[in-house]
Amino acid sequence: MAKIWFRADGNAKIGLGHLMRCSSIASLLQLPATLAVREPGKEVKKLLKGAFEGMVVMKSSANVEKFTSFLQPNDLVILDGYNFNPTYQQKILDKGAKIISIDDTALFPYLGNAVINHGGGLSPGEFHLAPNTQLYLGPKFAMLRMAFLKAPAQPRKINSIESIFIALGGADPENKTLRILNSIAGLQSQLQVHVVMGAANLNRFSIEKFARENPQIRIQLHYSLSAESMVELLQNCQIAITPASTMSYEACCAGLGLIVLQTADNQARIFNFLQEKQMALGVPTGENEMNLLPELLTDLIRNPQKVNQMIQSQREHFDGKSAERIKEIILNIFES
Repeated sequence: MAKIWFRADGNAKIGLGHLMRCSSIASLLQLPATLAVREPGKEVKKLLKGAFEGMVVMKSSANVEKFTSFLQPNDLVILDGYNFNPTYQQKILDKGAKIISIDDTALFPYLGNAVINHGGGLSPGEFHLAPNTQLYLGPKFAMLRMAFLKAPAQPRKINSIESIFIALGGADPENKTLRILNSIAGLQSQLQVHVVMGAANLNRFSIEKFARENPQIRIQLHYSLSAESMVELLQNCQIAITPASTMSYEACCAGLGLIVLQTADNQARIFNFLQEKQMALGVPTGENEMNLLPELLTDLIRNPQKVNQMIQSQREHFDGKSAERIKEIILNIFES
């Protein structure tokens, strides 16, 4: 019997974005699926518990022979990562399996059945595809957890700014959370500041220390929230500060003022797209990137109407229906 496989990696060093995206897709499929992942830590295993029927631990990201030894003809492999080049893909195809590639940057040629990239601002001409490879682009294919995809159905209007949400992903290896907190420490505001730390964040002690030593900033810390709890927290805030990653798309679904940072090269497209479509303000990348943050934040605090304009733009691009679209794509390929 054919199986669905996910192949992705993630840890405190490289982040959890690929794994979380695969987890989101697996949950919306509601079908048995197995994840092959390179040496996940205890916290990563705990985070992914229940998302997949099975988990195969790989010792090397590049060992395609080990991975393909598990495959049978007509299996479907969903690849999400930067090690799965055409050679890797061809080895999977040689086993008679099918491939859907999850892409961020049109990184290399794709040989499989389909490519999904939910980033904005890309054109088909930027991709090198095999003749029969289908391409699905843009936020209408947003790969998010169901709790977020349901959020756009709830109308929202902001009258005043009382709380802000800060989350820099599951790992935040550069501890930009602490840099943000230092940057906004001088704001003359009584805002409640909600800081969310993910399962692979190794900086929690420095952030906890900052919160203790700066009681004038009303910081509330949250750890490894479920999708449902994250949506609820976002909807109780009026401004969010996130990376220009899947997390920024989650914030757009919740509907609030959004300030994004580019924390990785593969976020450049989403970083620019969110600003071009007036869904977010961007903090430029660089040595002094945090210098602009207090100014942007203050402007939104003083002008809630700008937040409402962002929410309107967010609603135009995130309709909550991407789960149905993605499920149809995957099932059509799996069952063909």
